[in-house]
Amino acid sequence: VISGGHSEFILMGDWGVYERLGFKIDDAAGECLDKIGRMLGLGYPAGSVIEDFAKKGDASKYEFPLPMTQSGDFNLSFSGLKTFARNLIKQLEDENDSQLSKQQIYDICASAQKGVFRHISHKLEKVLAEYKVKEIWLGGGVAANVELKKVLKVMENTHGLKFRTPFEKKLCSDNAAMIGIVGGQKLLRGDIETDLEKVDRKPRWKIGEEI
Repeated sequence: VISGGHSEFILMGDWGVYERLGFKIDDAAGECLDKIGRMLGLGYPAGSVIEDFAKKGDASKYEFPLPMTQSGDFNLSFSGLKTFARNLIKQLEDENDSQLSKQQIYDICASAQKGVFRHISHKLEKVLAEYKVKEIWLGGGVAANVELKKVLKVMENTHGLKFRTPFEKKLCSDNAAMIGIVGGQKLLRGDIETDLEKVDRKPRWKIGEEI
Protein backbone atom coordinates (compact mmCIF):
# COMPACT_ATOMS: atom_id res chain seq x y z
CA VAL A 1 0.00 0.00 0.00
CA ILE A 2 1.67 3.19 -1.23
CA SER A 3 -0.05 6.51 -0.61
CA GLY A 4 0.40 9.96 0.89
CA GLY A 5 -0.28 8.63 4.37
CA HIS A 6 0.79 4.99 4.20
CA SER A 7 3.67 2.94 2.86
CA GLU A 8 3.60 -0.66 4.01
CA PHE A 9 3.97 -4.28 2.97
CA ILE A 10 1.01 -6.43 3.97
CA LEU A 11 0.91 -10.20 3.64
CA MET A 12 -2.63 -11.21 2.71
CA GLY A 13 -3.66 -14.82 3.31
CA ASP A 14 -7.33 -14.25 2.50
CA TRP A 15 -9.93 -11.50 2.61
CA GLY A 16 -9.55 -10.00 6.08
CA VAL A 17 -6.48 -12.09 6.95
CA TYR A 18 -3.54 -9.69 7.03
CA GLU A 19 -0.07 -9.48 8.51
CA ARG A 20 1.83 -6.22 8.32
CA LEU A 21 5.44 -7.06 7.48
CA GLY A 22 6.94 -3.59 7.09
CA PHE A 23 5.83 0.01 7.33
CA LYS A 24 7.05 3.59 7.05
CA ILE A 25 8.84 4.88 10.13
CA ASP A 26 8.59 8.55 9.14
CA ASP A 27 7.22 10.10 5.95
CA ALA A 28 5.18 7.99 3.55
CA ALA A 29 6.25 7.72 -0.09
CA GLY A 30 3.52 10.00 -1.41
CA GLU A 31 4.11 12.47 1.39
CA CYS A 32 7.81 12.59 0.55
CA LEU A 33 7.10 13.37 -3.12
CA ASP A 34 4.51 15.96 -2.14
CA LYS A 35 7.00 17.74 0.14
CA ILE A 36 9.74 17.69 -2.48
CA GLY A 37 7.24 19.18 -4.90
CA ARG A 38 6.47 21.95 -2.44
CA MET A 39 10.20 22.69 -2.15
CA LEU A 40 10.25 23.11 -5.93
CA GLY A 41 7.27 25.44 -5.85
CA LEU A 42 4.92 22.94 -7.50
CA GLY A 43 2.11 23.32 -4.97
CA TYR A 44 0.83 20.77 -2.48
CA PRO A 45 0.03 17.96 -2.94
CA ALA A 46 2.39 17.66 -5.90
CA GLY A 47 2.69 13.93 -6.62
CA SER A 48 0.88 14.09 -9.97
CA VAL A 49 2.87 17.18 -11.03
CA ILE A 50 6.14 15.44 -10.17
CA GLU A 51 5.07 12.45 -12.26
CA ASP A 52 4.37 14.69 -15.25
CA PHE A 53 7.60 16.69 -14.85
CA ALA A 54 9.63 13.50 -14.38
CA LYS A 55 8.74 12.48 -17.94
CA LYS A 56 10.74 15.49 -19.17
CA GLY A 57 13.69 14.92 -16.84
CA ASP A 58 16.77 12.73 -16.53
CA ALA A 59 16.25 10.24 -13.70
CA SER A 60 19.99 9.52 -13.53
CA LYS A 61 21.01 13.17 -13.24
CA TYR A 62 21.03 13.23 -9.42
CA GLU A 63 21.56 10.01 -7.46
CA PHE A 64 19.36 9.93 -4.38
CA PRO A 65 20.55 7.67 -1.53
CA LEU A 66 19.08 4.22 -0.91
CA PRO A 67 17.86 4.26 2.73
CA MET A 68 17.98 1.51 5.36
CA THR A 69 20.02 -1.00 3.38
CA GLN A 70 21.46 -2.48 6.59
CA SER A 71 18.31 -2.36 8.72
CA GLY A 72 17.52 -6.08 8.44
CA ASP A 73 13.77 -5.45 8.33
CA PHE A 74 11.15 -4.50 5.76
CA ASN A 75 10.46 -1.00 7.06
CA LEU A 76 10.60 2.11 4.89
CA SER A 77 12.09 5.55 5.53
CA PHE A 78 11.74 8.49 3.16
CA SER A 79 12.81 11.42 5.36
CA GLY A 80 16.42 11.08 4.20
CA LEU A 81 15.35 11.45 0.57
CA LYS A 82 13.45 14.59 1.47
CA THR A 83 16.53 16.01 3.22
CA PHE A 84 18.73 15.10 0.25
CA ALA A 85 16.33 16.94 -2.07
CA ARG A 86 16.35 20.03 0.14
CA ASN A 87 20.16 20.15 0.21
CA LEU A 88 20.37 19.52 -3.54
CA ILE A 89 17.94 22.33 -4.33
CA LYS A 90 19.87 24.75 -2.13
CA GLN A 91 23.17 23.73 -3.71
CA LEU A 92 21.86 24.24 -7.24
CA GLU A 93 20.27 27.57 -6.35
CA ASP A 94 23.56 28.76 -4.86
CA GLU A 95 25.44 27.64 -7.96
CA ASN A 96 22.96 29.39 -10.23
CA ASP A 97 22.83 32.42 -7.96
CA SER A 98 19.14 32.39 -8.82
CA GLN A 99 16.16 30.11 -9.16
CA LEU A 100 16.36 26.64 -10.67
CA SER A 101 15.96 26.27 -14.41
CA LYS A 102 12.99 24.33 -15.76
CA GLN A 103 15.27 21.47 -16.81
CA GLN A 104 16.81 21.27 -13.34
CA ILE A 105 13.31 21.01 -11.86
CA TYR A 106 12.42 18.26 -14.35
CA ASP A 107 15.63 16.38 -13.52
CA ILE A 108 15.06 16.66 -9.76
CA CYS A 109 11.50 15.37 -10.16
CA ALA A 110 12.69 12.39 -12.21
CA SER A 111 15.58 11.62 -9.87
CA ALA A 112 13.49 11.97 -6.71
CA GLN A 113 10.75 9.75 -8.08
CA LYS A 114 13.33 7.15 -9.06
CA GLY A 115 14.86 7.31 -5.56
CA VAL A 116 11.51 6.81 -3.82
CA PHE A 117 10.51 3.89 -6.03
CA ARG A 118 13.97 2.30 -5.82
CA HIS A 119 13.64 2.19 -2.04
CA ILE A 120 10.23 0.51 -2.30
CA SER A 121 11.43 -2.10 -4.80
CA HIS A 122 14.61 -2.78 -2.77
CA LYS A 123 12.58 -3.59 0.34
CA LEU A 124 10.02 -5.56 -1.64
CA GLU A 125 12.82 -7.72 -3.01
CA LYS A 126 13.74 -8.55 0.58
CA VAL A 127 10.13 -9.49 1.34
CA LEU A 128 9.95 -11.77 -1.70
CA ALA A 129 13.22 -13.43 -0.72
CA GLU A 130 11.76 -14.46 2.64
CA TYR A 131 8.08 -15.08 1.89
CA LYS A 132 6.54 -17.21 -0.83
CA VAL A 133 3.75 -15.24 -2.46
CA LYS A 134 1.72 -15.77 -5.62
CA GLU A 135 0.74 -12.21 -6.42
CA ILE A 136 1.73 -8.61 -5.75
CA TRP A 137 -1.22 -6.27 -5.26
CA LEU A 138 -0.55 -2.54 -5.41
CA GLY A 139 -2.97 -0.10 -3.79
CA GLY A 140 -3.09 3.45 -2.47
CA GLY A 141 -3.01 6.82 -4.17
CA VAL A 142 0.54 6.46 -5.50
CA ALA A 143 -0.59 3.29 -7.31
CA ALA A 144 -1.84 5.70 -9.98
CA ASN A 145 1.78 6.47 -10.87
CA VAL A 146 2.69 4.73 -14.13
CA GLU A 147 6.42 4.63 -13.35
CA LEU A 148 5.86 2.84 -10.04
CA LYS A 149 3.78 0.23 -11.82
CA LYS A 150 6.59 -0.24 -14.35
CA VAL A 151 9.12 -0.75 -11.56
CA LEU A 152 7.00 -3.38 -9.81
CA LYS A 153 5.95 -5.00 -13.08
CA VAL A 154 9.57 -6.09 -13.54
CA MET A 155 9.21 -8.36 -10.51
CA GLU A 156 6.33 -10.15 -12.19
CA ASN A 157 8.77 -11.71 -14.62
CA THR A 158 11.86 -12.05 -12.43
CA HIS A 159 9.94 -13.79 -9.62
CA GLY A 160 7.24 -15.52 -11.65
CA LEU A 161 4.45 -13.61 -9.91
CA LYS A 162 1.24 -11.96 -11.01
CA PHE A 163 1.14 -8.19 -10.56
CA ARG A 164 -2.26 -6.61 -9.94
CA THR A 165 -3.29 -2.98 -9.56
CA PRO A 166 -6.59 -1.04 -9.86
CA PHE A 167 -7.69 -1.12 -13.49
CA GLU A 168 -8.84 2.49 -13.37
CA LYS A 169 -6.60 5.32 -12.21
CA LYS A 170 -9.40 7.04 -10.30
CA LEU A 171 -9.92 3.97 -8.12
CA CYS A 172 -6.36 4.27 -6.74
CA SER A 173 -7.45 7.11 -4.47
CA ASP A 174 -11.13 6.28 -3.98
CA ASN A 175 -11.31 5.28 -0.32
CA ALA A 176 -15.06 4.63 -0.52
CA ALA A 177 -14.53 2.10 -3.31
CA MET A 178 -11.81 0.31 -1.37
CA ILE A 179 -13.93 0.07 1.78
CA GLY A 180 -16.98 -0.97 -0.22
CA ILE A 181 -15.15 -3.83 -1.95
CA VAL A 182 -13.80 -5.21 1.32
CA GLY A 183 -17.18 -4.81 2.99
CA GLY A 184 -18.85 -6.62 0.10
CA GLN A 185 -16.45 -9.54 0.35
CA LYS A 186 -16.93 -9.79 4.11
CA LEU A 187 -20.71 -9.66 3.67
CA LEU A 188 -20.61 -12.53 1.16
CA ARG A 189 -18.57 -14.60 3.63
CA GLY A 190 -20.90 -13.78 6.51
CA ASP A 191 -18.13 -12.07 8.47
CA ILE A 192 -19.99 -8.86 9.27
CA GLU A 193 -23.21 -7.83 10.94
CA THR A 194 -26.10 -7.37 8.51
CA ASP A 195 -28.33 -5.53 10.97
CA LEU A 196 -27.42 -1.90 10.22
CA GLU A 197 -28.63 -0.78 13.65
CA LYS A 198 -25.81 -2.83 15.19
CA VAL A 199 -23.12 -1.59 12.81
CA ASP A 200 -20.75 1.03 14.21
CA ARG A 201 -17.65 2.76 12.89
CA LYS A 202 -14.18 1.93 14.16
CA PRO A 203 -11.86 4.94 13.76
CA ARG A 204 -8.16 4.24 13.14
CA TRP A 205 -8.77 0.56 12.60
CA LYS A 206 -5.35 -1.00 12.03
CA ILE A 207 -4.54 -3.70 9.51
CA GLY A 208 -4.58 -7.11 11.16
CA GLU A 209 -6.86 -6.11 14.04
CA GLU A 210 -10.03 -8.05 14.72
CA ILE A 211 -13.36 -6.30 14.21
